[in-house]
Amino acid sequence: MSESEFAPWTIVEGTSKWLARKKIFETIIGAMEKRLGPDTPPKMEIAGEAAKDAELREAMELLGGGRL
Repeated sequence: MSESEFAPWTIVEGTSKWLARKKIFETIIGAMEKRLGPDTPPKMEIAGEAAKDAELREAMELLGGGRL
């Protein structure tokens, strides 16, 4: 089995569950943005670090991690 245009491989390090999930999400988002091209919706600006942290914690809870 080898990598193709429709199924690219990405190596995800498994030493940290949190960092592995972060890389997976970034990879998926990047692939979607590339595929959408100019039709990619603009990214929303999040005001302040507290909002970013709250969003990250909510995502972690949904994934069952809960710990940073």
